[in-house]
Amino acid sequence: MFMSEKKVSMRACIRDERGDFVAVFSSFRDGIFTPAEAWGLLQGLECLATLGHSKVIIEMDCKMVVNDVKYYKPLSLNNR
Repeated sequence: MFMSEKKVSMRACIRDERGDFVAVFSSFRDGIFTPAEAWGLLQGLECLATLGHSKVIIEMDCKMVVNDVKYYKPLSLNNR
């Protein structure tokens, strides 16, 4: 992250079940840290879906985003 410019970068490496390299990608955009971590996760999931992968293990170092995904509960319109 480039703090003074409020720009973030995202890099990811995709490996198969044996740990062999499959793909890598990177991107830059304007943003701040935590939303950028979530954006990076979304970019990775979109890439995996494009490659046809549906059963994946994700590793990342932003505990806030990891917990948000781990403990996510969809909103119910029936519980008003």
